Amino acid sequence: MDQLINLAGELVIIQAMLAQNSRALDPSANQQLLAGWQIWIATRVTCKKR
Repeated sequence: MDQLINLAGELVIIQAMLAQNSRALDPSANQQLLAGWQIWIATRVTCKKR
């Protein structure tokens, strides 16, 4: 159980790092990457509501 909690914590940290770094990207040059990021965010929000 501890490993699962640690993994969830690591995912939250990685998500925060990716969110911060993605703000610096040029949207027109990184359209596909940013679209994938938006899907990830939407999926996470959906899972949180359950």
